[in-house]
Order: sequence, then structure tokens, then C-alpha cells
Amino acid sequence: MRKLLILLFLAFLTLNASANRPVRTASRARLNAIVSEFQNYEGVESLHFGWFVTAAAKGAIRLAGSADSDSRAAIALLDGVKDFTFLEYSDCDDYLRERITRRIDRALDGCELLMEMHGDGSAVRLYGAYDDRSGKVRDIVVYDATDCALIYVGGKVSMDAVGRILAND
Repeated sequence: MRKLLILLFLAFLTLNASANRPVRTASRARLNAIVSEFQNYEGVESLHFGWFVTAAAKGAIRLAGSADSDSRAAIALLDGVKDFTFLEYSDCDDYLRERITRRIDRALDGCELLMEMHGDGSAVRLYGAYDDRSGKVRDIVVYDATDCALIYVGGKVSMDAVGRILAND
């Protein structure tokens, strides 16, 4: 009887701890696996910039125009970004398009939806994990199932930098 009570207590603690865990972000590994699986099919376009290419691009932006206010805003925006992944699959056949859409929807299921924008019959969804203390969004995913496009930005992006860029436009 004592063992049963201890097991029930441990099960309760486990359930309680899992109920209080933070909302999960999109997994870089899951999304990269989807891109890797479907990138060679006809009608599917993909692009991945790893940490090296991303660091080189940030360095080029710094060298190109550190005196320009737009360049400084871009540098501040990209400062915490580690990698980019892009997937576009609107030109493939209907069966493959549906398969890819289901896989992406499953990968994003349970992730924190930050924003959803509707227009012209499509809905663009923005996923990520917002940290109130730092004011940064981690692991951003922009997904449009209607236009069959997915963009993943790995790393952290400052919302202050995004606000400054949007205020300039």
C-alpha cells in the first residue's frame, strides 16, 4: 500500500510539472527534417542558410553601411539570428502539397501562435516564443498554408528592433 501511495504521489508530481512547463517552440530539427525530406521533389523549392552564411551576411551588412540608420536597424534585428530556412511548395502536385502541409501542421501543433494575419483568402501565421523579460522572440516561424510557404528564423529577434524598423516604414 505504501508503494502505491508513493507511485501515485510521483505520478501527480510529474503531471503537475508537465502542466506548468512553457509553451514549446517550433523545433529546428523537425522543420529541417521536413525540408530535407521534401526538398528534392519536383515543384518544391528550399533554401537554408546555416550559422556560417548568416554570420557572413551580418558581417557584410556591418561593413556595407554602419553609418546608415537602415543598416543599423537591420544589424540590430539580425543580431541574435543563427540560421534561416525557407520552403516553398506551391508548384508541386496536390497530393504532395497536402502531405507537406500536414507534416508542417503537425510540427507546429502546440507551438505558441503570436499572430495571424488574414488577407486575399490566405492566412499567414507567426509562431515563436516571446520572452517578456528580454523583449525577444525565439525561433520564429512564418507559415502560409494557402501560398504553401514556410520561413524559419532560428535564434532570437528583438521586438524593439522590429518596432523601430516598422516605425520607419
